[in-house]
Amino acid sequence: MRFAAIAKCQNIWPLAWLCKTLEVTRAGYYAWRKRPQSERARVDVKLTAAIRTSFTESDRTYGARRVRRDLRDWGHRCGIHRVQRLMRIAQLVARPRRRRLPNFAKSGDPNGAGLTPWPAFNNTAHRVLYLVDPIAVGEVANIDSLAVLDTTYSTVRGKPFAAP
Repeated sequence: MRFAAIAKCQNIWPLAWLCKTLEVTRAGYYAWRKRPQSERARVDVKLTAAIRTSFTESDRTYGARRVRRDLRDWGHRCGIHRVQRLMRIAQLVARPRRRRLPNFAKSGDPNGAGLTPWPAFNNTAHRVLYLVDPIAVGEVANIDSLAVLDTTYSTVRGKPFAAP
């Protein structure tokens, strides 16, 4: 871990200073650089490529369990935690499943069957749309009550509401 940190910061700070700060020898750092990659790291590279293949073939919808099932079918032996770790390192996150939208072809009416149709609303006189059962359009009995209604309900969900 220290050697990896030194390799990342080598272009920024002097190597001797980094080795002294992290309490490692320069010879140890150079030996680490020459050392070949471990068997596990080589297998992880191959598994990550297979995981990417499975993930892209599934249109980025498969999680670790389904990807592992594909890997097992392809002859790779690995556990679920290893697949999760490699997917996390490769930043492969499955997209959530699309939620189904209502099928209006079956119901026929996007507003729902049996709903009362909205009446025509004319704003020329002091008319009000009463949102009660049944929905109706009527005259305002007292214009002051309409003014109180406007001042009382001047915001919608915390935002100022301006009548058209």
